[in-house]
Amino acid sequence: MPAVLLITFSAEINKIQMKIAKFVFMVKNDYKLICIDPDTMGGTPLFAGTRVPITFFFDYIESGETVDEFLFNFPTVTRDQALQLLEIAKKMLIQQVPDENFA
Repeated sequence: MPAVLLITFSAEINKIQMKIAKFVFMVKNDYKLICIDPDTMGGTPLFAGTRVPITFFFDYIESGETVDEFLFNFPTVTRDQALQLLEIAKKMLIQQVPDENFA
């Protein structure tokens, strides 16, 4: 792969990582929704007060499961927590996605 493509690819990965970091920081600090502790599950972002990674929630939704099915399988997560996470993700997407991507 040419060096220019590698640099461009690396820059795009860095942008994505920064967006993810911003999302986690926003959720963790503004909403007290996510806990990140290096001593708990290796620092994996968890729903606050649980040992449930937030990635589990998105995996469930992505695979076609409902919020209710997720909550049934992870009863330590509250409905409010799940809905807050969806609302924050929605706000982040609306702020970050330029209109030309949907033309």
